[in-house]
Amino acid sequence: MKRTLPVAISGFFGQHQFTQWGYVFALSVLCLLPVLLIFIFCQKFFVTGLTAGSVKG
Repeated sequence: MKRTLPVAISGFFGQHQFTQWGYVFALSVLCLLPVLLIFIFCQKFFVTGLTAGSVKG
């Protein structure tokens, strides 16, 4: 079954107060890494786009 990452992570929250926190945190970090890497490598373009959009005229 195909699921999105947040739904898959929420599957590790068990019933009866038993949660596998190690898996939850590991998957959260793995979900964060691609977004963080894209931001780090494209930060220059984000900043120039924001500053270009803020200048009038």
